[in-house]
Amino acid sequence: MLFYFFITVTLWAKEPTYTVFNVESKASLLDRTVRFGIPDKKQMEICEIPKPFMGKYTDADRKGLAALCDLDLHGTDITPYTTDKILVATCPKTVSSNPGIDIYRLPKNNTREAIENNDCKNAKKIAKFKQSISCSYTPSILAYFHVSRILGLSQMVPVSVYRTVDPGYHERIVEKGIQLTDPEDIIHLNWRTYKSRKRQNKKSLEKDPSRRAKLIRRLYTHKNSSPNKLDDDPLLAGALMANPRGENTFRGGLAGYSKKNERAGRPMRRIEIFLQTNFVNYTLANPLSTLEFIPKRTSSKQSQIQTLVLLRDFSAMLILDYILSQGDRFGNQHFFLYHYYLDQNNQLQRVLATDYMADVERNMLISHGSSLFDKEVQQIFPNIKVMLLKDNDCGVTGYNFAKLYKAIDKIRHMDYDLYRKMLDLNNVYDQPRSKEFFHNVVKFSSADYKKVGANLKRVSAQLKSKCQKGTLKFDLSLPHFLAQKAYEHSDYPCAE
Repeated sequence: MLFYFFITVTLWAKEPTYTVFNVESKASLLDRTVRFGIPDKKQMEICEIPKPFMGKYTDADRKGLAALCDLDLHGTDITPYTTDKILVATCPKTVSSNPGIDIYRLPKNNTREAIENNDCKNAKKIAKFKQSISCSYTPSILAYFHVSRILGLSQMVPVSVYRTVDPGYHERIVEKGIQLTDPEDIIHLNWRTYKSRKRQNKKSLEKDPSRRAKLIRRLYTHKNSSPNKLDDDPLLAGALMANPRGENTFRGGLAGYSKKNERAGRPMRRIEIFLQTNFVNYTLANPLSTLEFIPKRTSSKQSQIQTLVLLRDFSAMLILDYILSQGDRFGNQHFFLYHYYLDQNNQLQRVLATDYMADVERNMLISHGSSLFDKEVQQIFPNIKVMLLKDNDCGVTGYNFAKLYKAIDKIRHMDYDLYRKMLDLNNVYDQPRSKEFFHNVVKFSSADYKKVGANLKRVSAQLKSKCQKGTLKFDLSLPHFLAQKAYEHSDYPCAE
């Protein structure tokens, strides 16, 4: 789908979910660093596009990574790895809690100055830059991207890259963030925190053992991934991530909302509400196979497919959040709507609901776009919610609520491919190449690496034990379910 020089890139294989930029020429180039000049300085900002570790990048991932590293905050020349730099407008984030930078595409016939002077109103947000402040942690954002690819969960997490930013440029964003936010809001307090954490004398900051000094140090670039040794003239360090569009937010008990559909205030209360839902107790923790209990609960094929997809997504979410110590998940789960359908060859497919309207009576998928084509199909299962995890910054160093509340105990159904890839990662995690990747690419400290490794080892052992006892079933295949293929546990080896 081509609009001027923009192309559509998908979070999911073959299916577009958000628009990025012209990255056709060098989109396949990995393992490179793009550099951006800073006005009136010899230093250069960097954006890193790494090779994948174990897992693989989809074509959409490659294009998305290249697109993020084409975003030029200053409008200066960059190294000639890409043919097009993307000039953008930037404005401070003014909602939620993280004081990040929202990045906007320049509308046609508009200048950066005009958009920013209008507080980026009526412009299209395409990306955001976040740092380690408040509960947010840059390595958590990067880890969710990379670990999701290792585990085969590319459909769940948007692309993100490591990016540095000039502190002088950022100071102007901070001042505007303070001006545009309500003094009573937490994000205003977090914007003010930046001012209080403005870098002091480099040598004294490196020697200061206080928690405050530690929090300041992790905002800046370091030498050899050492958390205590700053670069000679450090830049701000953070994660730059794609901004999905067209998603919806889970509500109700699945998102930790009360019976009044109000979001519980404390994260621990939200997971308590989730674990008490009928979905968890009678579906996720159901000892029967999905083919035995789902049809008894609903005769609608659409509802049956939705239940199976929710089982797949929520079990994967809990496992990923356990491994990466997520402290702020419930209330931060999103989804896209898809139309699932059986094509003329009786193969199960899906398309985004934003691309097609479902005419169930005529078995037609009617295109919303001029470059798409209407599809005549055998059967349609419309408006299936498929999970998106786009807010992943409060992990690794935070409270591990999935672990604290023993959420893995509830899982009796999961995807077998996820199970195998989890065991594979666990088997190589202590190897030097793994340590190098997580230190250099994901930016883990030694403590981060050790903590995530312990989580991975624990959840792998727990799920493997459940598999060997026959209390964990790999019965979430939609084709098998629709074909009413009986579950045979012996078809799924538990060991490596």
